[in-house]
Amino acid sequence: QIPEATHATRLHDRYVISLYWAMTTSTSTGYGDLAAQTPVEKVVAVGCMVLGVLFFGYLFGSIASAMANSDAPRAVYAEQSRKIQRRFVEENIE
Repeated sequence: QIPEATHATRLHDRYVISLYWAMTTSTSTGYGDLAAQTPVEKVVAVGCMVLGVLFFGYLFGSIASAMANSDAPRAVYAEQSRKIQRRFVEENIE
């Protein structure tokens, strides 16, 4: 039996197969024991991979943002302390 990737004659099918291969490889999903066989299955699989990438991107972005903003109160406190110290120097207060 000839695999679909070499048997596909329609240009549309070739693009679907290529997109499926690129997304499966680049998202590290892998092919596993069950792989999409028909062009429709491949389009659905690519859609699921895109949604997965978007979800994980949002999740990691939210975590990074929360970590970056967790230091904000400390930065505000440090800036206010510097202002107070400068004022003490200006007023010659010890």
